[in-house]
Amino acid sequence: MKHVKFSARSATSAAVAILCLGASATAFAQVEAKVTGRVHFDARNFSTSLNAIADRDSASLGDSFEVRRARIGIAGTINKDISYEVVGNAVGGTTNFVDTAWGNYGFNKKAQVRVGRFKQPFSMEEQSSSNNVSFMERSYGNQMVPGKRLGAMVHGEPMPGLTYGVSIYQDGFNENTNQSSIGNKQAVILRNHGLLSWGATLPQTFAILWTLQRACEIQLATFSMGGPSQVIPVSEEVAAKCTRDALQFNPNHGAGTDVLDALIRQVDRQLRKPEESYRL
Repeated sequence: MKHVKFSARSATSAAVAILCLGASATAFAQVEAKVTGRVHFDARNFSTSLNAIADRDSASLGDSFEVRRARIGIAGTINKDISYEVVGNAVGGTTNFVDTAWGNYGFNKKAQVRVGRFKQPFSMEEQSSSNNVSFMERSYGNQMVPGKRLGAMVHGEPMPGLTYGVSIYQDGFNENTNQSSIGNKQAVILRNHGLLSWGATLPQTFAILWTLQRACEIQLATFSMGGPSQVIPVSEEVAAKCTRDALQFNPNHGAGTDVLDALIRQVDRQLRKPEESYRL
């Protein structure tokens, strides 16, 4: 797969050109069209029935409701050889009003040409419609694929069950990638996904993830004792010093190797003696 810089104007013009050529090929083109669309809602609710959080931070733990996706478009065919789709975004936090806009010339099932803004041939998860994925959001790993880009593609099915796609597409990251939010951080809390960490080694990554998980548990336990108003705040100076002195993150001091090795030994012992329970 290859990616190159590809201007929006040239990609859009090419898509329009394909449709125009197909429409003008015959004076009496057989055109089919249908309206498509979807609306997905996202809601969350935090119960206080058990008095777990008496005075919760409404900014981080409050109930919410939003329209996650709202799209409407038109799709169809021209003389059966040419297919097209144009879909617009109404909500969802995306900066692109046009979700997809492409024309496809299927002169042969084994070799077809598609031009415009469409899903690039990466990732089975990305190729699956948001109507058919198991959860509201796709996995974080899916953020690394190109997604929907302006480009041109040759694709087809040379034999039943075998497909291919070769594409050139607009340079840059997927607009949904959280690269700007990550910055130089080594851990993030992903909306609807959970915790994510990375490091120079697997033990260091584990140490960062374990520490973040414990910090989240401690914060929730603290809120259960009366909320933020009852908590003795830790100064920024103390927090910075604790972070600086946390040698478990430093590769020069093991960076979590001892802890990870100990956990692996416990798992090995458990596998050898399944009748024994192991304690962390």
